[in-house]
Amino acid sequence: MRTAILNYIRQLGLKQYKVSNELPFSNTGTELYLKNVKTIYVDVEQVDITAMIALLNGPDIDQEVHTVKVYFTTDAKQLSSEYNQSVSLIRLAKDSITVPHGFRKDAKSTTRYENDLLITEIEFIFTKLS
Repeated sequence: MRTAILNYIRQLGLKQYKVSNELPFSNTGTELYLKNVKTIYVDVEQVDITAMIALLNGPDIDQEVHTVKVYFTTDAKQLSSEYNQSVSLIRLAKDSITVPHGFRKDAKSTTRYENDLLITEIEFIFTKLS
């Protein structure tokens, strides 16, 4: 799903942002998106499987959650006029990429400030029962 999200963001042609193939963190844990303002990073897919219903004579019913996070920073003092539109377009990836049948799709965005930077995190969540 990471590759599909990366490809979707690339095809948007966002003029204010570059898209990196790198992961958002260095080997030492440094957040690359803090060093490289206006560069979009997509993290690896995280998978969490939780038993939801234990059946006596059959396999358990599990909840399978796949999460992919996107990170980027913008100068908070000079916020681009395209910022809100860019966030909205990136969030639409949940509806535009192909995922296996049976997954519910969701996207959540959060922001926080660090010094003069506005850090945006968009979390794509794909959930299904299996």
